[in-house]
Amino acid sequence: MGNTAGVGQVTIKDVAAAAGVSVGTVSRYLNGFAISPQRRERIQAAIQALGYRGNYMAKALKSRKSMTIGVLIYTLTDPFSTTIVSSFQRVVEERGYSIILADYAEDIGKLASRIRFLRERRIDGLLLFPLLPTPLLLEAIRDCQKDLLPVVLVNEQIEGIDCDVVLVDNASASFRAVEQLVLNRHRHIAIIDGTEADFVSKERLRGYCEALAAYSMPCEKKYQAYADHSSVKAYNVTRNLLSMPEPPTAIFVTGYRMGYGVLTAIRDAGLAIGRDIAVTCFDRTEFIDLFRPAITVIEQPLDQMGQAAADLMLGRITRERAGPPERIQLNTRMLPADPVTR
Repeated sequence: MGNTAGVGQVTIKDVAAAAGVSVGTVSRYLNGFAISPQRRERIQAAIQALGYRGNYMAKALKSRKSMTIGVLIYTLTDPFSTTIVSSFQRVVEERGYSIILADYAEDIGKLASRIRFLRERRIDGLLLFPLLPTPLLLEAIRDCQKDLLPVVLVNEQIEGIDCDVVLVDNASASFRAVEQLVLNRHRHIAIIDGTEADFVSKERLRGYCEALAAYSMPCEKKYQAYADHSSVKAYNVTRNLLSMPEPPTAIFVTGYRMGYGVLTAIRDAGLAIGRDIAVTCFDRTEFIDLFRPAITVIEQPLDQMGQAAADLMLGRITRERAGPPERIQLNTRMLPADPVTR
């Protein structure tokens, strides 16, 4: 399926002929509309083989769209959000969209100004990774909605905002993780959580408490700590937990950055994971994979989250998904280490 006409001369008709579909089907695909998976795969293969490049500037002028989507993440060094964004970008670029990526350096005070910055670039939609709901953030999202700008939230649900969201089974994943620790005969299980205010942290705490209650175990405040998603704070609260008269024999950590601090604190206390204490951590990272002995991790489907967010965003931009806001919840996977039993 070589390109004999030269890359610059390839047309939609060429793509349609190579894919064995109509020109209209190729046009629907390029404009972000849903088509059957089989036809989509054939069109993608034809575009790649022929080196087709659409005239997206002309399309933008005709449709009055910028063909860009704003993406706002916690920080550019965060592997969780950047992995999702990478998957998101692959999907939207296939439909002719580019992304404008910005971060707010985990400073929630900058969120609203960053949203204004992106909107000034006349974006067609906004993919947002919020940390905490603030009045300024709520106002900024409502302004987007008033102007009919599609907004998709990732890994967070904000009370009082009726908005599209993509997240995982936070409560049930936490339940399964803590249940496994209970079945390994742990009776003093601590949780190190993000904050008391954000939705994801509250859901993961709920799963922790429900798992303990299911086995008639108390959900004791003394074994609950918050570290504001910080490795330094997680280190400090772990040292405090380990110095208790009855320290935990297992710790459930609800985020990978806090996991760094927890593992370092355990090492500095002279304890051995796998012998003296068990650790289960939300999120799988390269650091966690390299840690020995291995710890139990809850793996989030980051690639699927990016794809789901992209499909939802494109559907909103093209108005093919014109119904009420959607809540897409994906399943996590627990990767158990060798159990530390009591």
